[in-house]
Amino acid sequence: MDKKPTSFNDEDFKPKGAIVFFILMLLLCLLIWFSVYNIQIERH
Repeated sequence: MDKKPTSFNDEDFKPKGAIVFFILMLLLCLLIWFSVYNIQIERH
């Protein structure tokens, strides 16, 4: 049985964990920003 080692191409490699982490951090940043923005609007 002839098995070739699977080689990773740059086009095929998608770091799903890093992408999900980046999106979660972005959503968390937006949540914090909007909460601070809402507090400022209520104080005005």
